[in-house]
Amino acid sequence: ISHCGTQFEVVATPGGRTARGIQETSAPVAALETGWGSLREARPLQKANTLLSGVRVIDLTRFLSGPFATLLLSELGADVLKVEPPGGDPTRQFSPIIQGRSGYFTSVNRGKRTTEIDLKSQAGREWLLDQLPRTDILIENYRHGVMERLGLSESVLKAPNPKLVAISISGYGSG
Repeated sequence: ISHCGTQFEVVATPGGRTARGIQETSAPVAALETGWGSLREARPLQKANTLLSGVRVIDLTRFLSGPFATLLLSELGADVLKVEPPGGDPTRQFSPIIQGRSGYFTSVNRGKRTTEIDLKSQAGREWLLDQLPRTDILIENYRHGVMERLGLSESVLKAPNPKLVAISISGYGSG
């Protein structure tokens, strides 16, 4: 499928969902095979010759500031994997709903791959830590202290990849 010069491919996922986009990498495929998550959304086949092509980003954000920041990275060519909680990002239900999809969610999450992972579970945390050696940037915007309570402090995140850029976005400052 081609749209505006971008190539897409249709990929079957568990539960009958369809994901469109780039060839699956080992991270989301592993999540699919173990039942930890499912891929969703349309994604470009390749983002070659762009400023951030080859940069891999894990997006743990919700609501406007974080998804918009990772949208910009995606539009500059980064491969962004949005990790949603079980049941999906709550903003998938925000109005207006257009053709069965949240206009808000789509506007700030287009061009990203998505998967559902429970970071409150040991298996979910292990999945995330397994992705970090191949990840360049991790962005989150949880309330202050949430990542530490999950056992995912900056030092834990950087242990498998000391070059990881770990970004925490706060709407009103931290602490």
